[in-house]
Amino acid sequence: GMGTNNMAEYSAHHMALRIARRLWETYKDQGVQVRLYSDSQLIVNQVKGDWQVKEDRLRSFCHTSGLLKQYLPQGVHVSLEWVRREKNKEADAQSKKGKKLATDQKEGYYEQTVYLEGMGNILV
Repeated sequence: GMGTNNMAEYSAHHMALRIARRLWETYKDQGVQVRLYSDSQLIVNQVKGDWQVKEDRLRSFCHTSGLLKQYLPQGVHVSLEWVRREKNKEADAQSKKGKKLATDQKEGYYEQTVYLEGMGNILV
């Protein structure tokens, strides 16, 4: 494909932040707490600001992550944690399934239902 794994990780992070915003629209009275896990140590540390973004084409992705988080409404709390790849087998399997779905679609997009604990299924 045209993108890199790191770009895909950033895109997943962007989608998760957008989902957090949509959840707030429904659950704003209760507040929204979202925990994101990634097996990309690079992306987690770049998003948190602990590591520099050295690759030019990733700078805009990291900047977008910062903007999406900055403009989340009060009451939305998002954490991002690194998970070692060997402990992330389920997410890896879902990722491969998603890539296959995306490849199989002729329209260039696919719908995926994501289960969020305590909130049921949400179509993204």
